[in-house]
Amino acid sequence: MSRKERERLTVMAGIKQKELTLVQAAALMGVGYRQSKRLWRRYQDAGDAGLVHRLRGQPSARRKPPELRALALARYAEECYVDFGPTLMAEQLLKEKLVVDHETLRCWRMVEGTYIVRRWK
Repeated sequence: MSRKERERLTVMAGIKQKELTLVQAAALMGVGYRQSKRLWRRYQDAGDAGLVHRLRGQPSARRKPPELRALALARYAEECYVDFGPTLMAEQLLKEKLVVDHETLRCWRMVEGTYIVRRWK
């Protein structure tokens, strides 16, 4: 659970013990009254797990396909592209009709362990 979710858990415990109303809980959590009603209903139905964000652990809907990632990293491994930075490589891939942002390339290479930062002195 995140810090925010743990704080919501203590607020929900206050509602359960009838120390707080839904209106007071909404103010404490920084949400509207209707949202606090939804959270309270989920807490009653699922317990502590009802307060955890439901997309946790799920892959992003904006994630690039694994085939594109493999293809881009394979291009990077070729001899002629070895010394290219992420921005230049993104431009080269665009010429081949492969649209990948330079930040995405940088992150992929960092995860793979092949990204080397070269700073000019």
